[in-house]
Amino acid sequence: MIGARPPAVLAGLAALVLLGCGSYHPRPSKANVAESNAIIQRLSDLPGVVRADGGYNFDLEDPGSAQISIAVRAGANLEAVADDAVAAVWRSRLDPIRSMTVLVGRRDKPTINVDRHVDFVDEKADLTRRYGPRPVG
Repeated sequence: MIGARPPAVLAGLAALVLLGCGSYHPRPSKANVAESNAIIQRLSDLPGVVRADGGYNFDLEDPGSAQISIAVRAGANLEAVADDAVAAVWRSRLDPIRSMTVLVGRRDKPTINVDRHVDFVDEKADLTRRYGPRPVG
């Protein structure tokens, strides 16, 4: 048979293809990593904030997204902290940025929280009205 391959060769090629497809994750630029770290630091410094984590993702499944988790002390205004997080990402130089998820919860009672997903493309007009225009470049 012309073009016939032994089963071991075919299995090896299939494994390489699957490994190659599953392991490709483009990395965010150094500028986006630095900007993301600066945002997390600014949020960590807000009154009432105990901890802020998260960062910027740029991958094939969710290109240009930010995920932020913030723990606050009892008495902190969860909605205001969530607004500050959205404003910080909106006003940042992260590029591209298409969406973000922010979870703000009380450290002592994590079930008391605010969970927001923001689509920067669909909500652009409202976000511009609330926080001003996005920086260029």
